[in-house]
Amino acid sequence: KRGIFEAASHGTILLDEIGECPLPIQAKLLRVVETKRASRLGSLTEYPIHARIIAATNRDLEHSVEEGTFRRDLFFRLDVVNVTLPPLRDRIEDVPLLCGHFLQEFSLKNDKKIEGITPDAINLLSEYSWPGNIRELRNTMEKMVVLARGGKLTARDVPPNIRDAARNTVPGGVTKVELGAGRDAGSIAGAEKILIIAALKKHDGNRTKAAIDLGISRRTLHRKLREYEKEGITLPDSGPGKD
Repeated sequence: KRGIFEAASHGTILLDEIGECPLPIQAKLLRVVETKRASRLGSLTEYPIHARIIAATNRDLEHSVEEGTFRRDLFFRLDVVNVTLPPLRDRIEDVPLLCGHFLQEFSLKNDKKIEGITPDAINLLSEYSWPGNIRELRNTMEKMVVLARGGKLTARDVPPNIRDAARNTVPGGVTKVELGAGRDAGSIAGAEKILIIAALKKHDGNRTKAAIDLGISRRTLHRKLREYEKEGITLPDSGPGKD
């Protein structure tokens, strides 16, 4: 029977999570990409491929190439036009639109008449950091629709774990615990703490990189961090070799 490349003829084929592809499959894929020809399983007859290829991954493929888990030649074949999609926490303005889309999808799927979602529910969902990105948001919306107790989704329909995490988070993915119980989250000093802790999180605790990102000297950053430690604020661990 037809394979996926033949089925995608004159269309687009998405190779999702290409970084998880085993090396033997990578070799076969490379041949298809290079020759633009393929054959059905068990057949000796080849047919031309007329499909646009989009490859998606959440891995650093260049690092995988260096580790030997991803073929260098395939990487360069696929690395033509790069589109970097930021994590959902960095484009929170998309959350209301995505919620509306998923609400419509799951209302139809579950044959439930849900008229909409209230602003308080949207605010809670927008304050959450979404470590699982859009997949997590999609699953959350499906759960909310399935368990909805009224004709509209409200804050009480938001899963408790997301509701609690959202209420305990300030902008930048920094928790109020990290900020010292959020006692000055709305002040200039609080905003400064948010930026500094978020930069440390971004660079996995590497203080040198965080200082460069913040545009301050490493000495200034260390001084600020010493002040925060005296206040009992939890800081991302720099670990060995990350200072």
